[in-house]
Amino acid sequence: MDRTVIRKTLSLGPFSVSFSRSGISVSVGAGGIRLGVSPRGKFYFSWGKGGLQYRKTLGGACGSEREKRRPGRKG
Repeated sequence: MDRTVIRKTLSLGPFSVSFSRSGISVSVGAGGIRLGVSPRGKFYFSWGKGGLQYRKTLGGACGSEREKRRPGRKG
C-alpha cells in the first residue's frame, strides 16, 4: 500500500516541528536519530537518513483511542 505524506517541517537546531494534515508533531535529535511526539500524542523513536528510515512507537498517549472505545472496561 502506497502512502503519500505531505508535511512542512521547521527546524531550529536539534528541534523540529512538523505540520501535516493530521496535526503537529514535535521531535528532538541529531545525526539521523530522533525522539518525538506524533500528532496523535504517541511517542516514537526514529533512526535513518537519506530516504531509509526505521520508526518505532514507544507508547501511547494518556486516554488513548483504544481505551476510549471500551467504556465498560475498568482500569
